[in-house]
Amino acid sequence: MIIPNFRKNLVWAVILITGARLYAWENEFTHPAITEQAVNDNEARVDDYLKTQLGLSDGLSAQLYWDFPPDKTQGINNARK
Repeated sequence: MIIPNFRKNLVWAVILITGARLYAWENEFTHPAITEQAVNDNEARVDDYLKTQLGLSDGLSAQLYWDFPPDKTQGINNARK
């Protein structure tokens, strides 16, 4: 009886682990929500890291401007669709 239960539990574990990994890679809703929650839970740490390690004096309030060439901008916009 131990072996069948082990197999059944192993199958469920594999399904849950691989399904959770795939769900977390979804980029439109899940990943941004995870990132937002992580930043909210650790706002002071993230702000300090941005200021001390990356040199962004405004931390989380810093405005970032990206100057991508037109072909890269088009690729980024296509990837969002």
